[in-house]
Amino acid sequence: MTFETSNSKIKALLVLLASLALAVGCLWIALNPDAAADTEGYSRNARRARAMGGMLPYFMWACTLLFGASTVLGLLRLFDSKPKIRINENGVYVAKLSETTIPWSDIHGLNRKDIKIQKSNQNLARFIIIASSDVVFKRISKTKTTTNPGFKTVQFIMNGFKDSPDQIWNALVNAAKTYKA
Repeated sequence: MTFETSNSKIKALLVLLASLALAVGCLWIALNPDAAADTEGYSRNARRARAMGGMLPYFMWACTLLFGASTVLGLLRLFDSKPKIRINENGVYVAKLSETTIPWSDIHGLNRKDIKIQKSNQNLARFIIIASSDVVFKRISKTKTTTNPGFKTVQFIMNGFKDSPDQIWNALVNAAKTYKA
């Protein structure tokens, strides 16, 4: 039994479209600062923007670069079909962590913590793998690890995948029951 999941194409497309819209808007303001700062009869916030003086175009160029880079990353993510999580008889592979699979023999526990986002109905699921191999943790460089007596934990947040956090958690727990037995 192998469980694999990759990036959500819908979420990647939404990020791509939002980033592109923001990049184009910032570029327009950077190229037309006088039109953007024409604030006669407008609100106090618009007058503050005009008060930025000559800094507005520079700020908008920086924002254009930021959102342009986000657009490129969204485009790459949209066409990336490689599995980001693989759970099988060999162990647990999470691309966010490293190219290393954490073997079942090194996994000593699993934990899940749901994080409620304020002012939103959305929850993020944080998965925690408790393992004991220093070899595995030397290969994992992209994550925070904490040390407990004799064990280390790997934590990663589950969002942006085509499968829900519940589906991934169920696959992880079921595989642990099957392969740790």
